Amino acid sequence: MLFGHVLREFMVPLVCCLLGFTALFLFNSVFDDIPDFLRRPATAAGGPSWEVPLYFVLTQPANLLNVLPMSVLLAGSFLISLMGKHHELVAVRAAGISLTRMALPIWLVAAALCGVSFVIGEWVVPECTARAQDIRERWTSSRTRLRRQARLVYHSRETRRDWFFETFDAEAVHAGVFVKQFTLDDSIDWELRAARARYADGIWVFEDCEVVPFDPTTQLPLEDQAQRQAAWPRPDLTETPDRIVHQVRPVEGLSVRQIRATLRANPDLPPQVRASLRSTIGFRLSFSLACLVGALYGVGLSVTRERGSAMRGFAYAVGLMVAYTMVAQLGLVLARKGLGPPWLGSVVPTLAFLAAGVVIMHRRR
Repeated sequence: MLFGHVLREFMVPLVCCLLGFTALFLFNSVFDDIPDFLRRPATAAGGPSWEVPLYFVLTQPANLLNVLPMSVLLAGSFLISLMGKHHELVAVRAAGISLTRMALPIWLVAAALCGVSFVIGEWVVPECTARAQDIRERWTSSRTRLRRQARLVYHSRETRRDWFFETFDAEAVHAGVFVKQFTLDDSIDWELRAARARYADGIWVFEDCEVVPFDPTTQLPLEDQAQRQAAWPRPDLTETPDRIVHQVRPVEGLSVRQIRATLRANPDLPPQVRASLRSTIGFRLSFSLACLVGALYGVGLSVTRERGSAMRGFAYAVGLMVAYTMVAQLGLVLARKGLGPPWLGSVVPTLAFLAAGVVIMHRRR
């Protein structure tokens, strides 16, 4: 009976906080970005009118990762303050039930939201962010600029190959493809030039292409020895479109599994790049526990035995949550720059604030 009562009283402010914060972020996004859509260049590609509201919807999952922990904190603090006002906490303690046991529904909901936060950050945010960026570029950039942005250069340290795409499309046919193979002494071995290329069934197929060998001494192309074919399958080229796009995409747009795949496929990455990728993995995994941090502070700091101190405890809880977010982001920035072990800046802040919340809860139980 107590479990159901606490759960109901907690879910109402939680849902209200989630809706309120989401609406605020949505309005802020609309006011910030809608002028760019209204002032779009005459040469912009554009698209269906429904893509504009879709863009603002697609930007919300990334905001939700920060909204969830603060909503849990506010809902927990509101519930404890309300129960204290109605003397329910006194009755619970008189019945021999600890505050930690009474708040079990809050811990369970916070733990479930930790899982939801991880799923959103791992699967939803990267896809939504990429699609929103695509809509924004088509509506606010000229066709000339879009063509220039579609160009892509990729270097594989493992295979010693350079790739250049005049137009890169991870799900369709690529246009204007150049592949340059280097030897161990960094001289050019051969160059492949193709009008089009597609990747199907694990094999690159180049259309209207030629492979030109280079003289090892002069490093000049031997055009008279070029091999030309209308369609040329090349199973020896092991790079995949996914691997290429994951390497060149900003790390913020990659999921944990994509980052791990990039690390496995590129063992010779520069130390700072490797530190940036590893610290991002640690941050994503640890920051998903932020909802538990918010629950511990919201409940623990709202329990008071003095009149007038509830608001002070609420202010402390909000201040600590803001401090946690700032410290976690600062630690991530330092870890990405290679200043210390990746786990030190990306994981330790969350674990430290989580431990502090457990201590606070233990003292107030």
